[in-house]
Amino acid sequence: MKTLIENYSNLYSTEAAYFQNAFKMAGCESYIWDTNIHSAYDAIDMTKPDIIIMRWNSQRRDDIIRYVTENPIAPELVINVTRAPKQIINQLKS
Repeated sequence: MKTLIENYSNLYSTEAAYFQNAFKMAGCESYIWDTNIHSAYDAIDMTKPDIIIMRWNSQRRDDIIRYVTENPIAPELVINVTRAPKQIINQLKS
């Protein structure tokens, strides 16, 4: 299994790095994606992940969702909705 994890680490949370390390310890191939360097399409095409993990307020959210919904062989998408407003959660559900 391959994972692509958006690097949403900040001063208050290093959750993305913990996820990557946990996947690697479980024997998975895991990549941290810096959204300031690679576009969503480039990051996905380069790593060919089975799962993409992103935060609800990702700068690339719309691109990732578009990629996943438009491609018949798209990776699974996991969205961290911690502290997301209810309106955003409802948008993501639809």
